[in-house]
Amino acid sequence: MALAPDGTQFELSGPADAPVVVLIHGLGLSQECWQWTTPALKDSYRVLTYNLYGHGGSSAPPEAPSLSLFSNQLASLLDHCDINRAVIGGFSLGGQYILFLVAPFYLYLYRHNNLDELRKGIDGLPN
Repeated sequence: MALAPDGTQFELSGPADAPVVVLIHGLGLSQECWQWTTPALKDSYRVLTYNLYGHGGSSAPPEAPSLSLFSNQLASLLDHCDINRAVIGGFSLGGQYILFLVAPFYLYLYRHNNLDELRKGIDGLPN
């Protein structure tokens, strides 16, 4: 496992040129909860798992835990790993903050009547 500059412990496995899948654990757990999922994905996908602040081997949160803090943690980790496109999955707290992270972007496109831009970023959706 590796450690990002902000103290986030993570693991990145799979082919370097494959599409990226990010898996986020729930409250009180760690990235180890994906131990049976990662092997099923890593032959075809680049799989990123990590520990939220205060979980597993990641450092304590630098401020009071919040959805904003955890969303910024993911954004920083994606930057650190040079990932600019990924499918993100999670459950419990991990699922909540995925919604927190993407909702403002979706609402921006919706307000500007530009959902076609959103569709371009999602493989498999008809144009």
